[in-house]
Amino acid sequence: MVFFIFLSMASALWGTNQTLILKRTLLIFVPAICLYLLVIRDKNPVDTFWKISKGLTYFGCFVSVIGILLYIFGSNVFTDYGRMQIIKIAGLQIQQSVVGIPPILRISSLSGNPNNLASWLMITLTLTTAQRIAGYISQSKLFFLGGLQATALLLTFSRAGIGTTIIIIALLYLLSARNKMEVIKRTILLILLLSVI
Repeated sequence: MVFFIFLSMASALWGTNQTLILKRTLLIFVPAICLYLLVIRDKNPVDTFWKISKGLTYFGCFVSVIGILLYIFGSNVFTDYGRMQIIKIAGLQIQQSVVGIPPILRISSLSGNPNNLASWLMITLTLTTAQRIAGYISQSKLFFLGGLQATALLLTFSRAGIGTTIIIIALLYLLSARNKMEVIKRTILLILLLSVI
């Protein structure tokens, strides 16, 4: 890691844009080093993983709610940055950029781009499902939290995001089976579902 940091910084010496190279080097390596230090100092990494999963699930729900509310109640305006949906609440203005031709508008919530939102929701939906499989959340909570995120994911109309999320959750469901018979049943079920889709 240290070698790559110095190599990246040294490349600024013969690069055309030294400042940008140094900024990008720090942007990439400083968080990686901090994450590495956090991991090696963590006494209970499994607990940390589930806490972060829970936080990301709530983050996914938060951006989903904002995107859905703006999609339903937001006013459509055109700016220099394209079509935006805006809600003004007591001097506070919340907005999202939307892409597409009405009535099919792709939401982006706070991410600025529908595909970025789909990428976030792919991660948060998977972690929500994993928490249910591990018994950290109830079935009703899965339907509520997962339903919000799934609705927002569908409103992004991101084929790659939706398809990847379906594949990841299907694999998670398959790999969480406890015995061989359950693996066979789940495999048959997933093949049938994928055939219908």
